[in-house]
Amino acid sequence: GSGLFTDAASSSLYSCTPDNQVFPMTTTSTTYSVTVTNNVPTPIALSHSSSHTIGAGVSVACGTGPNSWSRVYDLSTFGLLGPLTITNVSFGLEQSNAAQNVTVNLYNHTGAAYPGGTNTLLPGGTVIVAVPATTNANITANFAVPPVVPNTAIVIAEVVVPAGQWWIGANTAPQTSPSYLKAPVCGAATPTDIATLGFPTDHIILDINGTTPVANVQSHPT
Repeated sequence: GSGLFTDAASSSLYSCTPDNQVFPMTTTSTTYSVTVTNNVPTPIALSHSSSHTIGAGVSVACGTGPNSWSRVYDLSTFGLLGPLTITNVSFGLEQSNAAQNVTVNLYNHTGAAYPGGTNTLLPGGTVIVAVPATTNANITANFAVPPVVPNTAIVIAEVVVPAGQWWIGANTAPQTSPSYLKAPVCGAATPTDIATLGFPTDHIILDINGTTPVANVQSHPT
């Protein structure tokens, strides 16, 4: 009769045919990987800073405000698999000599390279944070309605301080994108790479954080 059985010595599979002839059967095992996108929101932090330690005396600002610092986040370079929901912006504070209300903005950038092009404020992308007089602090600005952007967007994160005597946290560790400062009273009428202002080692700490889908790679034998 027909059927399947194994050889105990070799564990090969054999087939029994109606005429009782026995033939070895070839068996193979193949492992393949499947990438599964997990749509459960997964926290992610995006940063251009290689260190988040605030350096003493590194940050520069105009003595008379306003001062605004910014960074560019080209999401296409971060390998995100889906949209990014931005829950907050975090930044360092080296020193604040007086309490101030600091405005944090998020923009969608299009057109020419920043600071050129067009910056459009994202819906829900502004929040005011009351920052006391303090030193060496990490500040988090949470958005009540987190903006959602595609994974190909270019996002500008901006921290605006209305008066002087306030220095954002910075250090001299390597950065992966320029730091920008706008200080009209001191001649920087538009966001300007701080290195071109004469401070090439002033690398600000300014990150965006949120949630995004992630990929799980699963291996299956056949």
